[in-house]
Amino acid sequence: MTIDTRTTPPFRADEKSTLLGFLQHHRETLLMKCKGLTDDQLQTRSTVSQLTLLGLVKHLAYVERYWFQGVFEDRIIDVPLSEADPNADFRIEPGDTSEAIFALYERECAESDAIVMANDLDQLAAWTPSEDERRSLRWIVTHMIRETARHCGHADIIREAIDGATGE
Repeated sequence: MTIDTRTTPPFRADEKSTLLGFLQHHRETLLMKCKGLTDDQLQTRSTVSQLTLLGLVKHLAYVERYWFQGVFEDRIIDVPLSEADPNADFRIEPGDTSEAIFALYERECAESDAIVMANDLDQLAAWTPSEDERRSLRWIVTHMIRETARHCGHADIIREAIDGATGE
């Protein structure tokens, strides 16, 4: 029997700790779906979709960067996508390694957490397309929980198709 070592969101805690607990749980779930696979398996397409497990990790690293650093703090950031190539952040490029992509994800998540811990959830993002669309940090964290959980569902399907492994 495998012991589940993922973060358990706190049952009784302040809002910030609860939100970060759920986000961390989903981040760890995504990484758990990748555990024990070879580089080739991590880059395997298991459906007609272009999605791969490693591509999901790469994408979520850039989504973390975009929302917390780009939108919330209005930093100049580098993300590998454009209107002409909106799915570039999912693509594993020649020279991309599993280790580098996992390390990128861990760094981006740590930076996101530091931003959340340093700010109030009611604080509004520094960048916005319009004042009506200005988001709070609470909204961004909640959005990231949703985004990460959604991709964990994709990871479930991909992993099961690769080697039959299932589970939360």
